[in-house]
Amino acid sequence: MVSKNIVSNYLQELHQSLKEKLTKKSFEIYPFERTYEDNPKAIGKEVISSKLSFTGLDESFHKYNSRLLLLGEPGGGKSISMIKFAIQKVEERLKTQRSLLPIFAEIYTWTEIYNDRKEISQESIIHWLAKQTNQNEEFINKDFLQKQIREKKVLLLLDGLDELPLNVSQKPQDPNAPREDYRAQFIETLNSLDGFQQVPMVISCRRRDYEEITGNDNNNPLKLNGAVVLNRLSEAEIKQYVTSNSIFKDNQQGARLWNLLDNSPDLLKMVRTPFLLYTLISTYQNQESDGEVKQFSRVSTHEQLFDRFIEQGFSREKDKKENRTQQNLPCSSAEELKEKLGAIAVVMMSDSEPDNTKIEEPIFSKVIPQLEQRHAFTRLARTIQLLFETSEKQVYCFRHLLLRDYFAFRYANNFLQKGELQDDKSSSSISKIEVVKALGKLDNQRAVDLLTGVLNNNEEDKDVRYEAANSLGQFTSGVYFRGYRQTFGDDNVISYSLSKFSSDQTEKYFQEFFRKRSIELNIADEDVKQIDRISRGIPLVVNLAATMWREGIPVNDIVSEQGDSHAEIVATACERFLTHFSNFQDTEEDLRAVYLLAMMRRFDSEFLQSMLNTPDLQSRGQELYKRYSFVSPELRLDGQHQVFFKKFLLEQQRDDSLVKEISSKARS
Repeated sequence: MVSKNIVSNYLQELHQSLKEKLTKKSFEIYPFERTYEDNPKAIGKEVISSKLSFTGLDESFHKYNSRLLLLGEPGGGKSISMIKFAIQKVEERLKTQRSLLPIFAEIYTWTEIYNDRKEISQESIIHWLAKQTNQNEEFINKDFLQKQIREKKVLLLLDGLDELPLNVSQKPQDPNAPREDYRAQFIETLNSLDGFQQVPMVISCRRRDYEEITGNDNNNPLKLNGAVVLNRLSEAEIKQYVTSNSIFKDNQQGARLWNLLDNSPDLLKMVRTPFLLYTLISTYQNQESDGEVKQFSRVSTHEQLFDRFIEQGFSREKDKKENRTQQNLPCSSAEELKEKLGAIAVVMMSDSEPDNTKIEEPIFSKVIPQLEQRHAFTRLARTIQLLFETSEKQVYCFRHLLLRDYFAFRYANNFLQKGELQDDKSSSSISKIEVVKALGKLDNQRAVDLLTGVLNNNEEDKDVRYEAANSLGQFTSGVYFRGYRQTFGDDNVISYSLSKFSSDQTEKYFQEFFRKRSIELNIADEDVKQIDRISRGIPLVVNLAATMWREGIPVNDIVSEQGDSHAEIVATACERFLTHFSNFQDTEEDLRAVYLLAMMRRFDSEFLQSMLNTPDLQSRGQELYKRYSFVSPELRLDGQHQVFFKKFLLEQQRDDSLVKEISSKARS
């Protein structure tokens, strides 16, 4: 039996800890009234014709009968929204026992439970949740909690599904061991345990991570009643915030900042999340001279913004320390501070233990061996608002995962581009293998470029090259290779010929697609034949058609070339094909070649030489073949791709400047 006093004490302690979390995570409470948009597709629900909008998390929570998924961008304010919502629910419970008992948990802490390798059971989840209620050694015990869950009297507020590790080796010492995605395991656990399917809960996750997890055919979406996406800040909200009297002491400073944003589209686009907007304002407050403001207007990436934020914070603390105490800071420069934080980020992300969010004493000691220096360093990093201390004493986290990734990439880039960093005080104990492993968790194109450089270096140690290949294999979304031959070199590529889907395989795919999602649907043989015809056996197109059919779109609309759904399939498939053209200097010339090949009714070498402005079509063919799998050395498009590109370009010819230019030049 749990006394009312223990429950009341728990609620009071939870209320206080949530207030502290809000201060640590947001630096100050943002006054924005955030808006949300429903996203039924995220949980496998049918998409309705017009999307619903909500002006608060509480509104969407009640709309979807107390079981909700909250999605959003990095730095978008998901955790702040969850914490504010939790505070509201604690206050409601303190007023009346008829309200649900809130339990707030940061999902990354579930890692410890899963690492025990016990059989996943209701008892282990109850144990994990009970640990979240442990305040000052007063427990809401497991029996009481299990009874509350069984009677659906608790509200589970589970923050940060994306902070669970992914690609975790089941045997860290064996590089070829199978890997696990803890995020998917957590979803499967909640979906499968008896009694949890009706428990009120809100779960938050980065949108891209959730789409990546559930996009895998083996993974099911969360069994919830609704999903909403936290909208980005609007220009009107940003203007109202930065020009309000509460932000700047000088009333005109806010107006000047808004004028800068209004005339810098890239900067304005970048700061439409609360974390980056706060960083911008903090940095701008010291920008007074015309020269500094002019420099500031050229900031267009969050990395550049972080650079200025850190440099200003360090300069401020350096002046304060030297003027008041005549003592030196634990770092001689902002560069040294960034380097050490980068080394810490690399060590924590390359650790064999699958937890990439907490910085514990062994990580600090590897980068900064002396105890006094470590303490001085963490004080400095906390003062500049780069780290914060968790509820566990002397265990820290980066203020945001964006900061962790920024420091890790910066360190890795310096390490690999220049060799080992020169400052032995911070980097001598970090190996190239650790750097390569950390890059495998960044999942962006620049990390790919660094890793492929390591892999293609024949003079590099074979173990380092192996880890580079392993890290490249971990990338799961948003990263595309231009062409495996060009990226890795012929010596590192083994080619396998993959045939297109047959009609039988298309039908089997549909059956498996729905079986794994526990959907009772059957598709007629004639419908399979039609989908096989329009998909031309391309697995991606079959998947797009299956997804649409699951959402209730008639097969006739999917297969009809005049139908909107068919047009959407063509556009989505071609956009996926064209992702290989991203972020390269000669992208337009390659696109021009592929567009021409798609539009030509018959091969005409003279016409191609003229349009491509090259006399050597053979070399150009070899070049494109190495970059793109659907172009042959003889400058022919794969037949399946050509059909889709031709349809795509017919739709694009009115709006795409390159397509219009090619058409005009061809006619002349």
